[in-house]
Amino acid sequence: MVFRVGYLILICALTFEVARSDGADGTSATPATLPAASQPSSIVKPFMDEHDFSKCYQTVLEWERVGRTKKADILKELSEQVTSGEIIELIKLEDNFIVPRPNANHFQGHGSIVRQDVFIRGGKAAWAIEQLLNIQLHPITEKMTKEELEGAVREAQNCVASYRRGLEDSKTIEK
Repeated sequence: MVFRVGYLILICALTFEVARSDGADGTSATPATLPAASQPSSIVKPFMDEHDFSKCYQTVLEWERVGRTKKADILKELSEQVTSGEIIELIKLEDNFIVPRPNANHFQGHGSIVRQDVFIRGGKAAWAIEQLLNIQLHPITEKMTKEELEGAVREAQNCVASYRRGLEDSKTIEK
């Protein structure tokens, strides 16, 4: 188990370095746009459509308690939503500090610090992936260039793929 978690962390760290170096020469100032995300499945759709952030948080807590195979399916669906730049309205962000949106905060000092821009669908999906895998991904924000967004999406998808490979490897070992 420790080896698989270490492998996942290593893959995510290496992917982040690749994602961070994409467009590092500063030549791109193109706003981020990627093809539209696929429609979420019935498992992830209620979460992606929810506007109450406190309910989103509760959903992620419930997902943390599901079996590994179902969690892998949820993560796969979330990784497909990371590409979406659709702006969403969120309410009930009480005492959460949303780093990319400092004017939207009512931080009282004892809530969560959210590095992802949860006001866009891709950022909300990336936040859920971070919570489920207990990792930090490159923040997905509205102001990213296309190259930065592609790198961040690749990082999130690689971390999810690593989790799924680890799950498959553990099934092979158990046989």
